[in-house]
Amino acid sequence: MKNVFLYLLVVVTIIALYGVAYAGMPEEPAGKKLFIDSKCNMCHGIQSAAIETKSKKKDIPDLSGVGSHRKADFLKKYLLKQEKVNDKNHPTNFKGSDADLTKLVEWLGTLKEAKK
Repeated sequence: MKNVFLYLLVVVTIIALYGVAYAGMPEEPAGKKLFIDSKCNMCHGIQSAAIETKSKKKDIPDLSGVGSHRKADFLKKYLLKQEKVNDKNHPTNFKGSDADLTKLVEWLGTLKEAKK
């Protein structure tokens, strides 16, 4: 009986420690997850967020400071091909929900260039 109690105590302690460790981990921003899940990193990288591009092209812009140059409402329209950058539409239309698009562009808007 004593061994069963000791075994249960060890199991409960391990579960509790796992829960405490997991709760202390910072949560990834929803926009960052959407960026990756939407495969935006097939063309774009975000060095400041440790996201590498999968593209082999050399002229693909890094989006690390996009929030310093563009507002979320512009980015939303651009991803829906309602706005242009350098007289060009975004190559693909965003396929997610409106709520997901809002989360994505709000996160992109937080990506500011480091002040010098």
